[in-house]
Amino acid sequence: MRIAHFLSDSKFVDEHINKYIESDFINDYFYLKREYNYTGINRDIVNFLPPESEEYTDIINNIEKYDIVILYYLNPDKSRFIEAIKHSNVKIIWSFYGVEIYGLSSFREKVLSEITLNALKKIDNKLDVAKIKVLIVRFINKFRKKKPKVQWIQKSCERIDYFLWYNKFEYDFLNEQLGNILPPFIQAPLNISMEDVVPNKDKQNSILIGNSAAYYNNHLDALAILKANNFDGTISLPFSYGKNLGYEAYVKKYLAQLGLNINLIETFVGYEDYIKFVNSHAAAVYPSFRQMGLGNIFIAVRCGLKVYLSEKNPTLYWLRDKGMKIYSIEQDFEKDLINYNLKLDLAYIELNNAIYTTMVGKKNNLVLFEEFYTISK
Repeated sequence: MRIAHFLSDSKFVDEHINKYIESDFINDYFYLKREYNYTGINRDIVNFLPPESEEYTDIINNIEKYDIVILYYLNPDKSRFIEAIKHSNVKIIWSFYGVEIYGLSSFREKVLSEITLNALKKIDNKLDVAKIKVLIVRFINKFRKKKPKVQWIQKSCERIDYFLWYNKFEYDFLNEQLGNILPPFIQAPLNISMEDVVPNKDKQNSILIGNSAAYYNNHLDALAILKANNFDGTISLPFSYGKNLGYEAYVKKYLAQLGLNINLIETFVGYEDYIKFVNSHAAAVYPSFRQMGLGNIFIAVRCGLKVYLSEKNPTLYWLRDKGMKIYSIEQDFEKDLINYNLKLDLAYIELNNAIYTTMVGKKNNLVLFEEFYTISK
């Protein structure tokens, strides 16, 4: 079997390639982007493929030599590629990232809390250069008659055969919200085992909130609960990426008024240091209503933190369905603050880690590979 992999995000190229190293497929990797900014360890096997180039046209004309095409992160370039090969017999798989759908304007109010929305309304009423730029881009796109994002996603889904993702609960939620346009679901395996991570038994009286500075984290909801219960431990907020200047300024002003012990992480932290940082906390609270920072959640699991997710987040139900002991922000967080019960019992730490180990085993890759053989027939 021959598979063509089309990538465009340099951060994840090596991760995707490593998944297929032990497969018996013939794998061809293409970096479908207008500039080649990938500098990873697999440069010798990743082919630069600028859209509309001679090489690009050649791939389209010879696409039938492949059994499967996998598109990692659906963007306009990949949507146009789908249109170009729509009459072929090759199976097309969309390897979902998240932002493709969650970035739709129609999803914003669905995944933001009332507190966050009110904060953003206050910010939007001020002069915001970023907002002005967005309005200018929208005007230009309308003038050029450029298709709105939701339209080209819908058009692409008409030809895409399968949707590759981790969480079936989230897939069902997204598909319902989009009017059931998504292709059939295929279970994606997890690949980051973190076998070397050992839970720190000496947890501090500290709580980690969110995974980035992005307002989709709904930080303000968790902070309001902590303030109402006069939490006297340390509250850590990773704010080194995903920034919106208006929201960042608003949160900093809000934090200054709380009178709580806040640790705002604004500089990038390396992987090993980040593991140590997370491992020192007792609990991690992720108030987002959507899946984001899944890797951060699993780091918290590996480190033995008590993880709280919103009941509006499909990830809560997915991990519980797997058997993990994951807690509800709405039902458990305030109660545990009152009862000083923020540390996860050792039995549940072991349970969560054992379940995660089964989720990242190499056998899961083999299950996916067998699925590929089945769908390509």
